[in-house]
Amino acid sequence: ELTTNQGFKNLITTESLLSEYVYYYFKTLKPLAEEVASGTTFLELSAQKFSKLPFPLAPLKEQLRIVTKLNELFINIERTEYNLQNTLRKLHIYRYSLLHEIFNKKTPDRKIIKIKDLGTILTGNTPSKNKPDSYGSEYNFYKPSDLTSYGKVYESQEKLSFTGYNNIRNIPKNSILISCIGTI
Repeated sequence: ELTTNQGFKNLITTESLLSEYVYYYFKTLKPLAEEVASGTTFLELSAQKFSKLPFPLAPLKEQLRIVTKLNELFINIERTEYNLQNTLRKLHIYRYSLLHEIFNKKTPDRKIIKIKDLGTILTGNTPSKNKPDSYGSEYNFYKPSDLTSYGKVYESQEKLSFTGYNNIRNIPKNSILISCIGTI
């Protein structure tokens, strides 16, 4: 037993319904519910509109068969998802160990230098949001959130205009971007 605030529509089912059957169907109902919902700040589904949504009522025996099958399939999906995540973790570890082995191997022809001796180190910068003409669609403007999980960048979420691009420090092609904030 529990209580809810006004943000919930609570359906107290009859004995002729399995709550899991209703739950699984409601998981498919979101797009239709959003179509009939209203609101300016966020969508809200009134009790009246909620009550008029369609529901595929099956006999109790059929509901049980469907729920049992869905539970079985979802367990398989969760197991597969777990195995995939575990494999991804192992691949990340393997990738790191390969890099570590190659770059930490002692050879007579390697010498240790400072990163500053590799080239020029530049810090990026951001055009002021108070200058909206700096933003547009002409040039990629990368942020740490644009990095892929493999450390590569493609398209940026935000773009700069010609004006914005020419008023900030630009990074040449084939540079190495290193995020020291958020995703390192």
